[in-house]
Amino acid sequence: MANHNDILRNAAALGFAAGALAGGLPNTLTTAAYTNLKAAADTFGIAVDAAIPNDAAISAAGGVALPPTTAAIQDAQLGKTELLSHLCASALQGRFTTDTTAGDYATVVAAIVNQYTVFAALLV
Repeated sequence: MANHNDILRNAAALGFAAGALAGGLPNTLTTAAYTNLKAAADTFGIAVDAAIPNDAAISAAGGVALPPTTAAIQDAQLGKTELLSHLCASALQGRFTTDTTAGDYATVVAAIVNQYTVFAALLV
């Protein structure tokens, strides 16, 4: 299944990871130790993206990000990805989880999508 908006999917996944790791000190330098967190972030990012329809201002059909050829596209892409990443990080702050069941995130995803919709309207 294609993403609705590749860059929003990425922003949600990275926000998830940032929130889950917020405030904690790294306790290992072993990359493999974070594999389960990465899988959970991927699941979350896909779930958030699935809840946000394709946005023609930032993504072509099939979810591929538009080439940032104009200031309007660049502004929309940067503003919306930053907004979504911050909302996801805030929602997951201090909640280190490795849950890869998308349905377990349904409530938080719905809240984030509502927040995203409201605050994206502020972008000019």
